[in-house]
Amino acid sequence: MMWKAKPNLLNENDSRTFETEQEAISYLEKLTGQMLERDYRRVRKAGKMVTIKGKSDWELIGKLQRVVA
Repeated sequence: MMWKAKPNLLNENDSRTFETEQEAISYLEKLTGQMLERDYRRVRKAGKMVTIKGKSDWELIGKLQRVVA
C-alpha cells in the first residue's frame, strides 16, 4: 500500500506518493511547517490494556490518503 501526501487540498500541486505512512507525514510536516498528532486508544483485550494506533490527523483532514499501487 502506498500513501499520497497532498499538502494543497484544492489542487495537486506538490502532491507526492510514498512507500510508507511515516515518509508521507514527514513530507507534509516539512512542507507545511505543522506537526499533527495521531489518535491512540487504550482498550482492554484478553484482560490486558492495549494501545491501538488510530488514524493520523493528516488522514482525518484529507491531506494523507491511502493509495492502492
